[in-house]
Amino acid sequence: MTTVTHTIPPVVVGSNFRRPEARSAVALMQPGDVVILIREPANPHDRLAVGCHYLGRHIGYIPKQANPAIAKAIDRGCRVRCTVREAAVVNGPVVRVEPKLTVVWWEEA
Repeated sequence: MTTVTHTIPPVVVGSNFRRPEARSAVALMQPGDVVILIREPANPHDRLAVGCHYLGRHIGYIPKQANPAIAKAIDRGCRVRCTVREAAVVNGPVVRVEPKLTVVWWEEA
């Protein structure tokens, strides 16, 4: 068997709708930092929701356009790694530009 690597470059969405602590955490994000992805199959808005957590805070979500592939990879038990590719732009309490991520997962082919 060979290992197949998949890479998707999404952003974090919804940070401005989270608590102030989440926006403060987003402001601290630096390229290379690890973001924990947690599946939320019971999410009433999207059964394929993938939450993004940084410094123990829920900071937002993977966008709906990118989350099906990532959610299915997590559900299959693939090794998934998410890192910050580009830091957010935060002015005061508002996230002006969402942080950009790199999500990579590996599976046997």
